[in-house]
Amino acid sequence: MSSFALISDLHSNLEAVTAVLQRIDSLGVREIVCLGDIVGYGADPLPVTLLVMQRCKWTIQGNHDWGMFHELDDFNPLAREALFYTRNQLRPRFLRPRRRAAWEFLRGLPDRMQDHGYLFF
Repeated sequence: MSSFALISDLHSNLEAVTAVLQRIDSLGVREIVCLGDIVGYGADPLPVTLLVMQRCKWTIQGNHDWGMFHELDDFNPLAREALFYTRNQLRPRFLRPRRRAAWEFLRGLPDRMQDHGYLFF
């Protein structure tokens, strides 16, 4: 069985994601999968989403990723505010193809994935 890295709960924290990806690279792990919550709380949803799109074999949808496109009644006030911010940062705009790509990527995430003999939720 080949080795792979699991990442999750990135919550738009670019500095942390960059550090984790550097560590994964230093260990020689070539395959990365993401268990969701790419966005929420942090200030950098676009660069974090683009990194996940570029570096991860696949990604599943976390509740904050889901919250980008649904009602936020079940989220706490801080999480709601963060998702309003994230929606504003990622909402597709004219001549902003990276935003559109990130938006569509998040919108299309599956809620589960089977790989390496495991079912991930």
